[in-house]
Amino acid sequence: MLPEYEVYALRYARHDRPRRDNFMAGSDPHDAAMPMDYFVWVIRDRSAVWLVDTGFNAAMARQRARTFLRCPIESLCALDISPEQIGHVIVTHLHYDHAGNLDLVPAASRSAMPSSAATCTTRAAMKPLINGISIALNPLRPLLAVFSIMLFTLPYWVQVYGSAGSEQGPRRAKRTATRSYSPQIASEHESQDGPFATYRTAKRSV
Repeated sequence: MLPEYEVYALRYARHDRPRRDNFMAGSDPHDAAMPMDYFVWVIRDRSAVWLVDTGFNAAMARQRARTFLRCPIESLCALDISPEQIGHVIVTHLHYDHAGNLDLVPAASRSAMPSSAATCTTRAAMKPLINGISIALNPLRPLLAVFSIMLFTLPYWVQVYGSAGSEQGPRRAKRTATRSYSPQIASEHESQDGPFATYRTAKRSV
């Protein structure tokens, strides 16, 4: 017989925002509201309780301009669960909205993805200045994403508009075609009429 678990989602915060703020590449002109809700998850059976993510606190909500509805750890009381009953915390990744409030469940063991832990414990990530710059640039994320796309596609547009707007474009193509023939073959074709008469005229016009 398979084990049975109860799974609950507890909403603790909200952010009213447009669609463009939820996607890296911006959005179309028909932008609309697309608010984001923040949750923690509780999994329990008859003998144990697991908490998936721990959310953020009121101070972080003010810093990030989020609407803080309730403390996610204190919300456990709605399920008749005390913080001391949490035996294990599973942190899906170490972003601010998933890995705060760990001090409120001190008795629980904790698990996180090794790759996520490695990223957040690098020398750069531990520097307050770099973290401060990252937080300050967060509202500009959609604009930075559009700029990145423009930067990566710039060589393509330069090639397209540069060749289309230059009068030397066709001449360069003809010059390349002229050089693709050896002198002997070119002289033989220049002495004949037919399709290569156009080639001979193009060569002389270069």
